[in-house]
Amino acid sequence: MNHRTMFMVNAFIAAMLGLGFLVVPSGILDPFHVDEYAETQMILQFFGTAMLGLGLLLWFAKDVSEADLQKGMGIALLTGAAGGLIGPVIGGSSDALSASWWIAMVVYAILGLAHAYLLLQKPKQLTRA
Repeated sequence: MNHRTMFMVNAFIAAMLGLGFLVVPSGILDPFHVDEYAETQMILQFFGTAMLGLGLLLWFAKDVSEADLQKGMGIALLTGAAGGLIGPVIGGSSDALSASWWIAMVVYAILGLAHAYLLLQKPKQLTRA
């Protein structure tokens, strides 16, 4: 496993979520049992746009070869994954979230652990294929 692979995995997940939240926010919300107010859908569409942008950014940055830049991106993605765990943990403790939120938490945990693992490894320069 390397940074390129993790950036591609993150890019795919972010882009698919972004498109889903942008195009069909209510369909994405259904498993999470969230109220479907117009304001909620609009906020999710803004969130979808940000996730789509993140996915595209990661896809185009997957071939970055500088170790310092890989490390910086890895730290940013690890921080995002940790932040993605905090919300559901707090919300889950108040019984406000359905069991479906565990899926999101598992995805964030896996991505966070993978980025933490890569950050602990000795930096490697990527070679262009």
